[in-house]
Parts: sequence; C-alpha cells; structure tokens
Amino acid sequence: MSKFSSSAGQYVSAIAEAVEEYNSDLLANLLKLDADVLPGGWDFVELIKNSSKAEISRSCNFQVRQPFGEITELHLQALHDVANKNHVSAMSLQKNKFDKFLEVYKVEGSWLTPTMFTLILDTRTLAMLADAEENKDDHEHLVEAKRLFDSCFRFTIMGRATTEDGAKKRAAALFIIINQFKVYFKLGTLQLCKNLIRSVGQPNFPKFESFPMAHKVAYRFYVGRIKVLEDDMIEAEKNLTYALEHCHRSHTENIRRILEYLIPVKLILGYLPDKALLRRPELSHLEGLVTAVKQGNVRELSKELEKNQRLYISKGLYLSLDRLKILGYRNLFRSVVMIHQKDVREDSTQKATNAQRVPINMFLNPFKRFGEHDFIREQMQEKQTSSEDTEQEDLEQIKCILANLIFKGYIKGYISHQKNFLVVSANQPFPSMNSCKLF
Repeated sequence: MSKFSSSAGQYVSAIAEAVEEYNSDLLANLLKLDADVLPGGWDFVELIKNSSKAEISRSCNFQVRQPFGEITELHLQALHDVANKNHVSAMSLQKNKFDKFLEVYKVEGSWLTPTMFTLILDTRTLAMLADAEENKDDHEHLVEAKRLFDSCFRFTIMGRATTEDGAKKRAAALFIIINQFKVYFKLGTLQLCKNLIRSVGQPNFPKFESFPMAHKVAYRFYVGRIKVLEDDMIEAEKNLTYALEHCHRSHTENIRRILEYLIPVKLILGYLPDKALLRRPELSHLEGLVTAVKQGNVRELSKELEKNQRLYISKGLYLSLDRLKILGYRNLFRSVVMIHQKDVREDSTQKATNAQRVPINMFLNPFKRFGEHDFIREQMQEKQTSSEDTEQEDLEQIKCILANLIFKGYIKGYISHQKNFLVVSANQPFPSMNSCKLF
C-alpha cells in the first residue's frame, strides 16, 4: 500500500465516522480546503499534490455512504488542484461538490449546517482566486458562487419554522446573507442587497436577537456600508455604531474596518471625532480631513480628498466626503462672523445691533485664502482685465454659499441683497452642525 493510500484511508475513515455519528463540527473541519485541519496536515496535502486524480478516486468510494463518498472524492480532487495552483479547475470541482452537498442538505437537514458554512467560505475564496487566475472582467466564478449562496438561502428559509429542523436551518440565514453581501459588493450588484435586507425585516424571518453576536455585527456592518452608498447617513450611523459597540474588543481588525466607515459618517453628520482616535496609524488618512473641516479650510480639505481619492472611491465614500465642504464653509464663515461681532463689542461708537449685520465684503479675503480652488475659473480670470469683475464674481459665489448654508440650517439668518449684509440671528446664529439638514 502506498503512503498516499494509507493516509487517504485514514482521512476517508474519519469522514465515514463523522457521517455515521452525525458529527457536524468534525465533518465541517474535514471538508475544509485547509491543510491545517486535515489528518496529516501539509504532509497529506503534499501527497495529494503528487498523486493522480484516478488514485484519489479509488481511495474514496468504499468506506463512506453516498453521496458523501462522491463529495469526499471531489473535495480531495479540489485539494489536489489547489495544491497545484490550478484554481479554475479547483473551482469547478468545488461547484460540483457544493451542488451534491445541497442535494443531501435538503434531505438530511440542519445537522449539516456547519458544513454548509465551510463550503460557503471556501467557495467564495476559491471563486475570487479562479477569477484572478483567468483575469476576466465578467467574474464568472463569483457569479457561480452567487448562484450557490442564493440556493443556500432558499433552502434555509423555506423550511417550516414550527419544526425543530426547520428552525435550525433558518438560524443559518444571517450567515448566508452576510456572504451574499460580500459577493454582491464584489460583483457591483448592490441593488440585490435590498431584497435581503427586506427579508430580514419580514415577520416570518427569525428574530434578529436570536442570531449569534458575530453574525449580527457583520450584518449591521454591511447594512451600514449599503446605507452610506444610498446616502442615508442617519441609518448608516445607527448600523455602524451597533457594529462597533458589539464587536469583540479583541477583534482589532474588524474594529478598524468599522471605524473607517463610521468616522466619515459621523463627520458628515457633524460630529468631530476624538484626536487620539485619529492618531491610530490605520486611521491617519482621516486626520487631515477632520482638521480641515474644523478650521474651515476648504482648500486644504479638497487637497486631502484628492490625496486619498482612490482609497475613498474604493470604499464608496468619496462623494459623501465631498459634501464636507459645506461644513468647512460653515466653520470658515462662523469665524468671520465671530471676529465681526468681537470688533463691534469692542467699538463703543457702534450699536449692539450692528453685530448681527455682517458686510458680505468681510467674507471676501477668507474666501480667497481658504475657499475651494477653482482652476478653471482662475484661468478665465487671468484673461479678464478688470479686478472689479473678478471681485464681484467672488462676492456672488459667497452669497450662493451663504444662501445654501441658510437653507440647510447651518446659519440662522438671511441675506440683505440691497445693503449687501448677512443678517444673523441674535440667538445661536450657528446651530450645532449635527442638528442641520444633510442634503
């Protein structure tokens, strides 16, 4: 007997034992595409790598009842291809293995749920590797993974909640949805996520509180990301905050991923994060944004957005963060108003009511220095001979920005076009940023 046959025999015996004893956790481990959990570890994988597929087939079908024998054979053949870095062929075998597994899952029920989780995780990873190997834009293998995950979701939800087996199957639904989200994000088919979110809200769906905390945290994280892309920042903040508050403190990488979205969302809603938080190396790219908004330096804010443009686009945050400019202008103009009011109070010749009337001209120099740099307009101005025309254009732009700030509630007041004043309220002319309209 060859060394491979001996090792394969031990492995197949372990599979047979797990199947006969309905040992779900053992079977799930044995069917992982992971050398560390296999009997014999990497030595066994090396033997598989150097064996023929015919030799693998001969070792699998004698001890394990069907269709688990076929599933075991396909699993070892997929391991053979993974070990030889043939991910496209491995994905084809994994797909066949998954299809056969779903047939038996419909019959044998919920004891196989941990194995389904294993197949979902391995299939998603393998699909991405296979797509990368073929270097195609159609994501053929990830689309196939989507089909398999959609089938898993149907098989878990269609079970009767009144039976014990049906209830256990339905308890797997949130894990499947999380992995469907991951695939939909990769495929760019985010409109499909809405159907899944609606499913979770249905009366016949298991209560959200009944799921494991890890699944709830992951689900709320992805819903938060979806809400960011939908420009629903209030719902995004709710979901991301839930994910952060309930994420295990030892899972530092997950906490970092949540904060990468939660901090920009909080910033857009008008909440400035703690400086100590932004000093963390993995969040340092946000520090410049926060400082620019706080100082009202819209020009520097634009530079920060441009510097990290690729990162923000990849996370779907760029367009949302671009709206921080209105907060920057709010803080810039607030500084001008405060300086004007201080000057009026210190000048005994002026009436107290003059503090509420701010000449539009006062905003001109700060706007030129800290406002957004408009290169096209600058080139047009270079061709103009009259500096008065240029200044008038700047004043008109300032009035437009002020009107927008008043409309959104960032300034309480009105513009007197006749006298060229901004007239602000005597009572809290600049409301808290998080109490204003967002869009």
